[in-house]
Amino acid sequence: MASDLYDKVDPSIWESIAIDERVYAIPKEVPSAEVTYVRGDWLDELGMDAPTNYEEFLDMLRAFKNNIDACTIPYTAPGLTSEMAMPEFYQDAHYGFTKVDGKWIDGFAQDNMAEAMQRMQDAYAEGLIDMEIITNTTSTCRDSWYEGKVGVFTYWSGKWGGTLQERLVANNEGTIARPIEPIDVATYYYSTLSGLCISGLVDDEKAEQIFKYFIEYMHDGNEGQVLFQSGVEGVHWEQDGDYISPLPNLADNTTLTTSVWITPWLAISDLEVTDKQTAMSDEVANSLAITDAVAVQQPITPVSETYNKISSDLTLEKSNILAKVVMGEMTVEDGVATYAEVAEELNVAQVLAELNGEA
Repeated sequence: MASDLYDKVDPSIWESIAIDERVYAIPKEVPSAEVTYVRGDWLDELGMDAPTNYEEFLDMLRAFKNNIDACTIPYTAPGLTSEMAMPEFYQDAHYGFTKVDGKWIDGFAQDNMAEAMQRMQDAYAEGLIDMEIITNTTSTCRDSWYEGKVGVFTYWSGKWGGTLQERLVANNEGTIARPIEPIDVATYYYSTLSGLCISGLVDDEKAEQIFKYFIEYMHDGNEGQVLFQSGVEGVHWEQDGDYISPLPNLADNTTLTTSVWITPWLAISDLEVTDKQTAMSDEVANSLAITDAVAVQQPITPVSETYNKISSDLTLEKSNILAKVVMGEMTVEDGVATYAEVAEELNVAQVLAELNGEA
């Protein structure tokens, strides 16, 4: 069927969801990105500016740890295995497979990953990184942040920028969740796009109906997009001039319904109607402004039959090595050597050959 949806979407969105230059899905929305939040009120109390390089970043963590009584966790993250969640420590390193100069490589086997492990080990030994980071989940990190214990936490920009501030200040009067620009060696990343696919088991007529009345409708720039972004008038929102004023959430009337399916400020197509705008708080806008300007999209990893077979074992081995290195139970050099043995045993070379179309 004929549709103008493809032309309404920024080409970079299609590129970011493509595998080998072929698009297999239609994005629900633009992906979110992570940004580093620091306790702005603590920076103000100490007379410090936001850090711009790694040494200043460590100095900030040390100042929080040594001079702020409420700070029991200078830096937290949900585990050690995500460069998205620990951009200041990973810097240019990658935990998984990544593409460099058009070729897929094993990020964990690179020299820059060894350097990242050394940074984490040193900071952990100094008490700058959450002692419970190995077993942390996102919810435990958020709870510690809300309680006012944490100095630095990297998390989603946009809606979460508002939530992290609201929940923090609700428990700790006068506190500030301040998103900061990435330090000079760090990169903020977008999450992988989530895509909507139509099953090949349905006939052509049914596929056309699904596309027209569901997928295309939610991105139509008009009433369909309003419905999927903000919900039903009188149930999820009410009209307020040219803006949509959110109503209390049906599941939790202490919060407002800011989105129902598509986050309004992450829509892949522009809203063409002019009287259904969504207001953003400064906290939401400030964090989005940073990631919109600097965040990077990582490529989607192609299919590898060998990786599908070994992924669980490989992930377990890498996480164990990284945990032991960071906790000081293994040197970085021993960690690198141990991983080389694991990679050989699990045939990571074959995975790379398949990812690069050489097998």
